[in-house]
Amino acid sequence: MSEKDIDIYEGKLTETPLTIGIVGYGVVGQALGQGFATMGHTVMINDIDPEKSLCTKEELVSECDIIFICVNTPTNERGCDLSRVYEAFNDLHYRIAQKSREGVVDLPVIAIKSTVIPGTTDTLYKMYPRVCSNPEFVRELTARSDFLNPDRIIIGAHSETVKSTMQELYSGWDAPIFITTPVEAEMAKYLSNAYLVTKVAFSQVAKAICDMAGANPLTVMDAVVADHRITPSHLDPTKGKIAKDSACLPKDLMALLRQLEQSGQAPLFLQSVYTMGVQGAGLLPSFKIMEIE
Repeated sequence: MSEKDIDIYEGKLTETPLTIGIVGYGVVGQALGQGFATMGHTVMINDIDPEKSLCTKEELVSECDIIFICVNTPTNERGCDLSRVYEAFNDLHYRIAQKSREGVVDLPVIAIKSTVIPGTTDTLYKMYPRVCSNPEFVRELTARSDFLNPDRIIIGAHSETVKSTMQELYSGWDAPIFITTPVEAEMAKYLSNAYLVTKVAFSQVAKAICDMAGANPLTVMDAVVADHRITPSHLDPTKGKIAKDSACLPKDLMALLRQLEQSGQAPLFLQSVYTMGVQGAGLLPSFKIMEIE
């Protein structure tokens, strides 16, 4: 974490401390772990790296109120590799089922923090009703600060008990909480990132047009983003395209495109956004504007 990501939370401690489990202690997992600890919760960590892992999944299931799955979902030929999410969930579910057979009724909520394609949490819900989608919106260099000072919190759940538990967890945050279905929560994550790539694509088209006209693109865009309706983030024309191997935006947009293609859709707009925002193609070939009759 950068020095800017230290001691930035000025809110109140939670009134009802919970025991939080985290599976996967990467950028997102660390932001959650440090953030929840700052709020006064007890945090337990499990990771495939034995140097990071402080407890077993058995201990998470036995002691935690909520367990967050924060494992990676890297790009693959289908768009998004969910194998680590399913592996973590199945490991937890197996141990939860054992507790249930033993008569334990106070079972933990499993919150999917990893970015997953819409419909994933519904699949898991069929196996375990106390599961929800709680997408992350953190940047790599300021993950802890972003987590503790969010623009919004999204809880996608079917169970009223799960909704109540998650709302209790986030009661100390000064941010709007959206209660949605799991699919809506998952889609909000993807479309948020798709829109950010769209802004980058626009900035690159703007640069190409300005260069063609002999205008300074930075001067032009400074004037454009002075409009209060247009936020300046992701619109710097001098920064160029987003690297394909970036941790979040290109991966998520590609996963969404692949899912849409597999469903028989033709998302030409988002394909163009990916072409210009990630591949850096600049201007697309000229086209004829069709008249609407």
